[in-house]
Amino acid sequence: MRIIIGDDDRMMISSYRRLLREIKIDEASESNELVEKIKQSNYDLIITDNDYEDGIENGGIEAIKGIRQFNQTTPILLQSGELNEEKRKWALEAGANYVLEKGELSELMKIIGEYIKWLMFTTHKSKQGDTLIKRM
Repeated sequence: MRIIIGDDDRMMISSYRRLLREIKIDEASESNELVEKIKQSNYDLIITDNDYEDGIENGGIEAIKGIRQFNQTTPILLQSGELNEEKRKWALEAGANYVLEKGELSELMKIIGEYIKWLMFTTHKSKQGDTLIKRM
């Protein structure tokens, strides 16, 4: 499994790395960098902060809009330290699958755990030995 995390908070990135130490993690510190890395590589899950210090208002939501122009299937989880119902609505309309208050690490781990289980049961080899089939 491969995850990309978009966040400019080094302490949050360290927390993710400790919690997800068995998973390959790439990172981006700006919303535009996140979009470019996703264009270049395949990920099983995208986690992004909404509030980057790159000068783009609601940078995470804007990144999701950009990602959904070329990738409609990879699940995206948006976190925001200043989450309200309006931002939640915007994020879901942009294409986020999950929206959480930043710092809700137990809820984040629950979602990732459920996703890993789902991925394990939906990725399989056929009896003829065909290539892996991933249903998203």
